[in-house]
Amino acid sequence: MESPEQLDTTWHEGEPLDWDNICFVRALVNPKNQLINKNRKLVSQTAIDSSKGEIPRITQHWTINHFVTQHYSNSWVESGAVLLCPGKNLVESNGKPESLYAVDTFWSHDMEIPEGSMIIWLSEKPQDIEIPKGVKSVDIRLPKKTYEELNKAQKKLEERDFSSTEELYRLESDKFRLKEDLQAEISKHVENHLKRMGYPAFWGNNGQYMVQGGVDEAVAKLRKREDIKYTGKHVNTLFGYLELGDGWFLAPLMELGTQSDEDLLKTNEEGMTRFEEIINYVSAHTRYFHEPYTKFPYSKGEIKQFNVFSAELYNRLINLEGVMDSEIVRESLKNICDNNTVIKGNLKDWFVKFADQKEKNQKLLDIIEGSN
Repeated sequence: MESPEQLDTTWHEGEPLDWDNICFVRALVNPKNQLINKNRKLVSQTAIDSSKGEIPRITQHWTINHFVTQHYSNSWVESGAVLLCPGKNLVESNGKPESLYAVDTFWSHDMEIPEGSMIIWLSEKPQDIEIPKGVKSVDIRLPKKTYEELNKAQKKLEERDFSSTEELYRLESDKFRLKEDLQAEISKHVENHLKRMGYPAFWGNNGQYMVQGGVDEAVAKLRKREDIKYTGKHVNTLFGYLELGDGWFLAPLMELGTQSDEDLLKTNEEGMTRFEEIINYVSAHTRYFHEPYTKFPYSKGEIKQFNVFSAELYNRLINLEGVMDSEIVRESLKNICDNNTVIKGNLKDWFVKFADQKEKNQKLLDIIEGSN
């Protein structure tokens, strides 16, 4: 077999991209939970399914022909495995993605790992996972000492186990350096296996876009040819507005689904509760949830996203004490329902169906019925 260096898998700026020369790459932090066998197939699960509903996130994310780079303070160098899936086979098995972008392509459902794929195991393969015929599996062990040093630095930082500003800076510097070392090592292995599979390896992901010239343009042209609705960063899509919010300080769905009642009722310096901040943010961005604005009919994934959001919102509206006394909540809820028929329909049905909260439900129904 030819070595990666002998294979001509070079991609040049200006050349087109299609599913045949794309390989989707996904880092799995916890493959034991994220991978399951189903109907003799290997399936990569979304967070909402792998957590049995505890984490209300329906999207799963891939990069194109390269290993994901650290961004938004997240890093994937401690992942247990990396999936490499031929673009054509992945799309044939799972449909087109909701969004196509070199540094962040995502689907909105569990995904079948197709024939021709490869799994790079960075930690020991879970014994209960069966690798189907046609999917290759390779074990790679990165320097144990590097991980040990990284864990030591991270633990000290988490526990604030340092005695001076200088030591704090040294620990932060060590953590950054060690992650960079692991990033380079994993990227090298991914690049070599991409080439062995016959795909070009892209470089220059800075977490926002590809530095390598022409890649983003070629992906944008493919997205247009394939009539895919979204491109760009997840945070700037309809899914991102609900799942991640602004990407830094507020994440509507994640907080509604995982925060305690106590945390959601805490107030900020302006006297707004966290719940008020969340529903006010969603209300301010409802123009992105309005079907005529999107210029496309809602996709199945978008409807699923609205359904999940509706369920989390309903749960908090019913169970949080005093929220309906808030003018911010009432106005925001009305605006959301004015602009989204799916969310409005779900809430209205549930407020009518579940009569155990009759008085509170009626208040909510009055607001919804008053929407356009």
